[in-house]
Amino acid sequence: MRIPWLCVLIFSGFLTPLNSQEAPVGVQRYLEGLSEYRFRSLEKSADLARVAGDFSQPVFEEYALQSYSRWRLQKPGDSSLVMEVYEMLHQQGAFGMYRLDSVLRPTTGDRLELPVENRCGERSCVFWRGPFLFRLTAKPGPQARVQLKGAVSTLVEAIPIVNLHPVTVLHLPREDLVTDSVGVYLGPAALAYNDRFPDPLLAKIGFQDRVEVAFADYGPEGGSLFLLAYPTPALAADYFLELQNSLHSFFSADGIYIKRSGLLLALFLGTEPRAQAVLGEVQWAPAVKWVHDRTVEVTPSGQARSFLDMLIRTALATVCFIVGSLGFGCLLGYVWHRIDENFPVWTARHDPIRLNLSRTTPPPGRVERSYWTGFNKS
Repeated sequence: MRIPWLCVLIFSGFLTPLNSQEAPVGVQRYLEGLSEYRFRSLEKSADLARVAGDFSQPVFEEYALQSYSRWRLQKPGDSSLVMEVYEMLHQQGAFGMYRLDSVLRPTTGDRLELPVENRCGERSCVFWRGPFLFRLTAKPGPQARVQLKGAVSTLVEAIPIVNLHPVTVLHLPREDLVTDSVGVYLGPAALAYNDRFPDPLLAKIGFQDRVEVAFADYGPEGGSLFLLAYPTPALAADYFLELQNSLHSFFSADGIYIKRSGLLLALFLGTEPRAQAVLGEVQWAPAVKWVHDRTVEVTPSGQARSFLDMLIRTALATVCFIVGSLGFGCLLGYVWHRIDENFPVWTARHDPIRLNLSRTTPPPGRVERSYWTGFNKS
């Protein structure tokens, strides 16, 4: 009995290190797949007050920041890079932080030829991928740009998440849109960084009702559009009336024009002709996407029958079974009756033979005599 217990103790000793290791979470699970780079964690924190930096803590709360981390990436035979990662709860938070970072940390506007949105400076590159916002910093030198491009390309390939823009951004009119100006605000702290939005209206657009605000500039004549998206058309209608009443007592050097379309409420700051052109393109309509081509007649499979169709098929099968059973029974009885009439009944050996003479009748023309034919009178 001592040997099995010894084996159990040894086996549990091997399993203890495996159970103590936690599975990689967040961006670390993607860094595990990097074959060209070695990575090392420098800092991890979920305290919003510690990682605020240029941003305020309410901004991180509005964009649903989950964690902040700093890493050191190094390729064999190359200098190391420092990578900062902001992990958000959703992609719209990462996109909003990416755009807000361009306001607080402006760069030269240079871009790397990569399949993701990015901003590149002399020795830094900022981009977003899924719910992550990345900032890579290289050491000064002529190879800094090459190092940044190689690291960003590797990270994009290691994170198989497609960047999806917020729905409000997709409803911005495309004509004369200044792409670099597009931004998303999920709360008053972030919207306060935009000096184009009228301050008296900041408390009246309803962030407590989960409104999402998209912003964009339009050229060449200029003008700014704030596109507010509400959860329901009823809320949009209520806030439209409230903002409309507030604008009667609001004075601005720029003209302010307002329009509502379904869930969307658009505020345009600029000239009236430009407002008519831009607001005319703001249209909201529910998008309906069929799961198959409606022009092609689709034959439903046997598994997709309706309940009524199944009842009809069951009833028809039952009727066919009853009619078939009765018909087969009648046919079998008729055949058996004909066999019984045309063929004698075979009996076992030594069984007595019984004759039924009660129904026998003499053939026609036959006269039975009452005397014995063996005697004749002379």
